[in-house]
Formats: sequence, C-alpha cells, structure tokens
Amino acid sequence: MMASQRTNMAMDEGEDDSEEPLVRIELIDFLFNPEDDLNYQKLKQKFDNQTKGFAKWLLERENWRLNLEKFDSLLPIEFLSDRECIEEYFIWNRVGEDEFNPFNAIAPWITKTFEHDEDADECDYEMCVVLRYIGLGIYDILNYVPTNKLWSRKQDLVEVLKFVEACPVRLDPYDIEVVCTAKQFCEKIYLKFMPNHLQGDREIVEQAVCINGLNLEYASEALRNDREIVLKAIRSNPCSYVHASSQLKRDMDFKKQCLNIVLNKDGIEQKGAISSYIQTMFSDDKEMVLYLIANHSNLICHSFFNRMPNELKNDKEVLTQCIMARIHIDTLPNIVISNRDLFLELLKNASAFYFEQHMSQLTERIVDLDFMSTLVEYNEQALKYASDELKGNRQLVLKAVTNFGRALKYCSDELRKDRDIVRSAVRNCGIALSFACPELRNDMSIILEAVENCGFIIDNLSAKMKENYELHILFCTEIFTQHLWRNLLSRNCRN
Repeated sequence: MMASQRTNMAMDEGEDDSEEPLVRIELIDFLFNPEDDLNYQKLKQKFDNQTKGFAKWLLERENWRLNLEKFDSLLPIEFLSDRECIEEYFIWNRVGEDEFNPFNAIAPWITKTFEHDEDADECDYEMCVVLRYIGLGIYDILNYVPTNKLWSRKQDLVEVLKFVEACPVRLDPYDIEVVCTAKQFCEKIYLKFMPNHLQGDREIVEQAVCINGLNLEYASEALRNDREIVLKAIRSNPCSYVHASSQLKRDMDFKKQCLNIVLNKDGIEQKGAISSYIQTMFSDDKEMVLYLIANHSNLICHSFFNRMPNELKNDKEVLTQCIMARIHIDTLPNIVISNRDLFLELLKNASAFYFEQHMSQLTERIVDLDFMSTLVEYNEQALKYASDELKGNRQLVLKAVTNFGRALKYCSDELRKDRDIVRSAVRNCGIALSFACPELRNDMSIILEAVENCGFIIDNLSAKMKENYELHILFCTEIFTQHLWRNLLSRNCRN
C-alpha cells in the first residue's frame, strides 16, 4: 500500500459491495507523510513526558515517605491512590479516633476518579478533595463549598461524616496480616467488619475485647462462652456483659465475678456510675436481683426497679425484698396493693411525697380498721384516705392525733368538737388548733395547751381571742421564754 493511501477492507467477502464494511482499517505510514510524522513526534513526546512524570512521581513519593514528619498533616492528593502511602499516613498520624471501617472505600466514585482521570469532570475532582478533607476531620472546608455541590454528593457526604468508611483504598478483610495492619490505623479493632473466621480467632478477639469490651457482641458463639475472654471484655467495658453467652449468665459464680469487677473497677468512683452498670447487667436476672438487694441494696435506686421486666416487677419475692430493703417503687403493681402486709410495709417507710403518690393509686377509701390503725402511727395524712366511717371512729382518730396533731384536719366534723381529741391534737402540735371547731378555738384551756406546745399560734386563733389582751401577754411571755431557751441551748452547744 502507498503511504498516503487509506484502504477499506470488508471482512466478509460474501457481502454486497453497497453495504458498509463491518470493520474499517486505517493504515498510516509515518515514513513518507510529513504531516503524519508530526503526529508521531507528538505521540513519542507524550510517552517521554509520561515516563519523566512517573519518575518524578516516584522520587516525590520516596521523599515524602522518608520525611513524613516534615510535611503537613494532610496526605498529598497525588498519593491518594497509592496503598503504601495511605498505610504509612494512617499509621504515622494515628487517624481514626472515631469508629471507621478500613475495609471499604470512602465512596466508589472517588477511587474511580483517580483510575480514570479522563472521564472525571472538574466537579468530581473538587468534591473528591473536599471529602478527603472531611474524612480527615477538617470540617472548616465546608465553609468554602457551595451548598448545591454538597447536596450533589449528599450520600457520599453522609457516609464520610458517619466515619463508616474512612480509607480511600480497599483492603482485604480476609487477610489476617491486613487485619493487623488495619488495627494500627487507629489502635482499635472492630470485629463487626471482620469475616466469620476472624471473629472466631481467639487471639484477634482477645485483643479486640481488651481495647473495647463491646467488641464481644461480634465474637463467635464459642468465644462468647469463653469465661476468660468475657471477663476481659467486662474489665474493659462492663456493659459487654449483655453479650456473654446464656450459659455463662446462668453461672452464679461467674455473675459474682462480674459484679466484683464492676465494684472494684478503676475509674468508676461515683456510686451512680456503678449503679448504672449494674442496671444494664443484671436488671432482668431474678437471681442476681435478689442477691444485690440482700448484699448491695445501697447501690440500687428506684430506676433499677423501673428497668426490670414486668415479670420481675410483679414477682412477690422480688417485691417483698425491695420493700424490706426500702427501695422506692414508683408505680405499685396490683400484687402490692392487694397484699395488705406488703402495702403496709411499703407505706411505713415512705416519705410524705411518696406516701401520697402510693395512696393515690387506690381506687377506693380504706375501710380496714386494723390496717388504718397501724398506718396512722406512721403518717399524718393516713387518715385522709380512710373511709367516712373510719374518720368518725373516735378511738382511731384519737390514736392518729396523738401521733400527728395535724391529722385532726382529716377527721369528721363531729370529732373536731370532741374536747379530748382536740386537746390531744394541740398537745402534739399547737397549730392543730386551727382545725378544731369554733367553740374549742375560743376555749382558754385548749388555747393554753396549744401555746405550751407552740407559742406562735396567734394566726390560728379566732377573731374574738385575737383581741384578748391577757392572751397576748401570755403569747409574748411564752415566745420570749422559748426564744430564751433556744439561745441558751444554742450557746451551750457552741461551748
């Protein structure tokens, strides 16, 4: 063929000449065509430049690796596709304080950008740089990127911000040497990113749970049943107890070992922190709940009871032990309300606030005389929840006001007129005078009983008695005497 001649050849000779050939071959002879010779020179120059560029890249790469500490913290963009540079960069800078998966790419299109520069547009290249900054924790770059460009790569941005994938090269999670190298990236091991055969590797799992006990969740069933491995995980993070095998959780000796680790763990100084761990570990275990109540009730707060499953909340044995140990229960199960002895024991030790809270759960007034007769010895508001019949029971009311004078407020109108009951009430609490009937509030003997208990009752007198001059003199004398005695006692205490 001639140098300037281009020949079209049909691959199938049997086809009609009018049809276009399937393949067109163009032959160019650079030896005799000056124009084509120029193309040859350009092509040769291109190859030469690529060779020189690659040599320069290699020299720069080696210089960067040898003098890593002298460079900025960022990995140069020209080395983002080089595995060795990536590994050395992560190991040197200890990047990865947050959880990340070294076995995945930040996003597939980022790697593709460097593999096919010709196909990558300028926007992709810019966003690749932006996401690289974000992946390294330099979030200030977001202040200089238009919002529309960020949203164009929204899914990639979300993945990077979550630190789910933090390395722009793919590593092989099935290679144990690669796994150990990846461990050095952030001084952490995340078992959930590893294949099953490595999750069952005792050495790998042991290292992982020592770094973070919660890795136990992703260990094999056999290793979650390994007492030594599980105890190491709990020493690292007590919450990892929930991932131990069910067989170990049935072993009381093992559970006591776990409890002792929490109680003696370094760094847990606050009682609240210990209680929180204990709740997470044992709140659904009846055997341990009873053991804790009997031996460590000081660590159990009412939130522990609230966290227990309903089955345990309604367990009579658990409830009895909680009540006897004076552990507060917010909402009483029906089994407590319907059990007179349990309910009474609970109310005996309840503060005024919780007493009202518990009593408000009753659907009807108390009609049991024996129950109420015991209850009025412990709380002044007990009579408030008695039936009308019991509020009119003289013996019960007398017992109530003798213990708590203010209980006079809740008795029947008829008994507020009873001189003996009112006198007993004001002897216990002078302010109870305000709950007596008008006639007894004007009775001088009753008033004197009240003043003897408390001189500051002038506001509780009737309008008529407030104008009594002699009574005012008595008040002043009583108040002065009480004040004098208070000062003398205070002075003696100071001395």
